[in-house]
Amino acid sequence: KDEYQKKIAQFTTISQTIEDRIKNLELYNEIIDENGSFEDLIEIKNIPPRIVAYTRCYSSCYHEGLVMRYYELDNLVKEYNLQTDGSRMAVYHDFLADFSPENCELEVCVSLKESLNVLMPEIIRTIDGGLYATATYHGEYTGQCSELVQWIRNHKYEIVGPAVEVYINSFMHTRFPKNYITEVQFPIKEA
Repeated sequence: KDEYQKKIAQFTTISQTIEDRIKNLELYNEIIDENGSFEDLIEIKNIPPRIVAYTRCYSSCYHEGLVMRYYELDNLVKEYNLQTDGSRMAVYHDFLADFSPENCELEVCVSLKESLNVLMPEIIRTIDGGLYATATYHGEYTGQCSELVQWIRNHKYEIVGPAVEVYINSFMHTRFPKNYITEVQFPIKEA
């Protein structure tokens, strides 16, 4: 009986992964249809709070570092039997300070499906909602968001929190970097 339950859990996970990939492909097609191309897109959004499972540490933000951090996070998600919606992101806590891609203060996160009544501060938290300046990048994203920071300053806004990268289509969805879609978000307020 336990063996069947394990198989059902595995099939449920596979099914969820497929659903997540379909959702990301639909989003990808929406963005292409709306914009005609994937030039960098900057807009102001009111983003609701997000409940996430996370790990926070100093790490490389390059591909290998992120893969290791997500592997650790996935193990925590399984250990605590958390249900995710598949949306993955990273929070860069020292992005505007002394940012070093080789060793930055980084949180890797995955959005949780259900709203939890009790947060477990060691692995579950809420990313604040509010006004965010966002830019969507297509292809391999290597942190080229200086245009977004400059746009924020030129439009009389002030950055009020850490940068968030939302991985719409990433190494977890495709092995081709040219198909990556990353939305960079900065929480802002009027200056």
